[in-house]
Amino acid sequence: MTWAIAKLIFFDAPLLAGLRSRALQKLTEYVARDLSNTAWAFAALAFQDVPLLDALAVEAASKLDNGDTQVLSNSVWAFATLQLLNMPLIAVISAAAQRRQTELSPQDLSTIAWAFATLLVKDLPLVAASAESAMR
Repeated sequence: MTWAIAKLIFFDAPLLAGLRSRALQKLTEYVARDLSNTAWAFAALAFQDVPLLDALAVEAASKLDNGDTQVLSNSVWAFATLQLLNMPLIAVISAAAQRRQTELSPQDLSTIAWAFATLLVKDLPLVAASAESAMR
């Protein structure tokens, strides 16, 4: 639901507050895609909710590597768009992106690079791995 209203650019603060409350109750049941879509939707609507995003980051840390690679790039994009630097999440995304370099699409590579640059995170091992992957 949150993803759909973000795609429609339908900003309704009471509705978002209700979806936020429900998400906080259900986060442990979310799979990687659900977590990523929720973070993406709130970022797309510029609805910065630090407690929700912190909770999403904690839950995502154990699940992001289980999703497809777009889950990694969308998640870090959301945090960078909202200018929220969550180092534990960044570390998880960096490690997963390095492990899965051969699976990352050019869009995933560029999104992750953009997000790290936007957040001013200097991650030389990730840069090296991404450069090698981009060369292929």
